[in-house]
Amino acid sequence: MAVPRHLLALMTLLVGFLSLSAQPEWRRDSVWYDQGVPVTTEFEPNTRYYIPSYTENGQPSEVIITRLNEFGIWENLRRRQMAYEGNDLSSLLVQGWNESSQQWVDRMLRLFLYDNEGRLAQRMVQTADMAGASLENTERWSYSYLANGEEEQILYQQWENGDWQNKRRQQFTYNAQGELASQTLEVWNNGSNNWLGLFRRMWDYEPNAMNPMQITTQQWENGDWQNVSRRLLFYNNAGFWLGATFQEWESGSGSWVNQSRELYQVNGQNQNRMDNLLFQLWDGAQWNSVVRESSSINGLSVSTVVEQRDSVSGNWEKIKRYGALFSPDGRIQVDVRNQVWDETVQDWLNNSNTQRYVHFWSSTMVSATELEKADLICKAPNPYQPGMPIFCESILPGQPLEIRLFDLLGRLVYQGETNVPQRFSLDVALPSGTYLLHLSQGAQMRQAQLLIVSN
Repeated sequence: MAVPRHLLALMTLLVGFLSLSAQPEWRRDSVWYDQGVPVTTEFEPNTRYYIPSYTENGQPSEVIITRLNEFGIWENLRRRQMAYEGNDLSSLLVQGWNESSQQWVDRMLRLFLYDNEGRLAQRMVQTADMAGASLENTERWSYSYLANGEEEQILYQQWENGDWQNKRRQQFTYNAQGELASQTLEVWNNGSNNWLGLFRRMWDYEPNAMNPMQITTQQWENGDWQNVSRRLLFYNNAGFWLGATFQEWESGSGSWVNQSRELYQVNGQNQNRMDNLLFQLWDGAQWNSVVRESSSINGLSVSTVVEQRDSVSGNWEKIKRYGALFSPDGRIQVDVRNQVWDETVQDWLNNSNTQRYVHFWSSTMVSATELEKADLICKAPNPYQPGMPIFCESILPGQPLEIRLFDLLGRLVYQGETNVPQRFSLDVALPSGTYLLHLSQGAQMRQAQLLIVSN
């Protein structure tokens, strides 16, 4: 199951709100991706994303991706190099590592062109058939706009026989208020040398309002547009979206038939934030709840729990959890995805699809090579018992080590500092559970590690 849209929305809202107070000199230095070990709370290192350079405007200009191989050695995998026109991305070059030549070789190039108004006019992809081959045109998208600036068409073409060949296009129309009225997808027919309708979507709005009330999907068939499905949207008095009903067209009866619906519950204090999602199915007579997502923001943490309703007992059973932890100034620190509930141990455990992303930031850039060599600067026993020693290496000389421990609700449960950072311990009474250990020197984050405390 992918990360719920609901959680992503909450994470975006939290980042957007907290980043207003974020220090602009902070830059993401690397992201470490670890794979969950099934039926445990442990993770194994998998992939590292290093960002060794930025532009003067604070945009990443290079990303180096390394992966741990079966021999326990970090090896180069890919490199991305970005160029910009002002704040707009103009090119993205993706390279792969050639083990034989010990060099980066081009794999794909994405080019972005903009018109005089700064709008995206074209994006093009070039690829290499094999390692070391030249980049060749593959596909492109061309964008056109109406006089008022609204998007009118997206034309998709592929490079064939030395020229660009039409494949499909999207066309957009708008109502008198400038709101999107229709989106039509057409495919190019080489035989008739013209465009043929495939699908279209049409938007209907509340009178004197910008909120769409109905989105209808139709398919071109037998020389006319035929109904396929529609989505009915509804809102609260403040105009905030509360859910949608999905219906399919039944041609035999000539009527719409309920299929499923999503119901959202907004936060009591913040009407612009959704806290819960309920998914229901129609059985021909009534709506039956089958899945729900409950999200919360507690301090610096965001979490979503996915539950499934047992059709026999009617009880809700936990199935998946997603969560993220942020720094006090809004920078994401840890993002854990797709943990599963184990009824036997009554706890959240990893499976083969569990992913953890740990984000490292610094106000003065640390090179990817230095981070890769340092790995975890401190080796903490995991699980950890309070009072056990933690040994550190690669410590910056002459700077004290600041120690902070957070629970998974983002609450600071311990804070300390040591001037002898080569060895320290957490001498504090802690309930058994999972915590996040933050280690920093000056303004530089040195380590963020999930720590299992066992008493």
